[in-house]
Amino acid sequence: GGDLLDADPTAPHESAGFATVAEAFRAEADGRPDLAIAALEPLVREPRPLWRHQWLPLLARLALAAGRR
Repeated sequence: GGDLLDADPTAPHESAGFATVAEAFRAEADGRPDLAIAALEPLVREPRPLWRHQWLPLLARLALAAGRR
């Protein structure tokens, strides 16, 4: 199998959401909260509230750190 971080974030498979979040963590660690937020925004728009609520605290923390409200 391929690297989880190489997964297509638009894929319907559940692991795609985790790959997207891993990409956001990597961007945050690189000092790029703007890229981390951009990576997570599609998850917020998804019609799956269970996924969305899981990542909202991370997105809120990143947005506040980046000065976005």
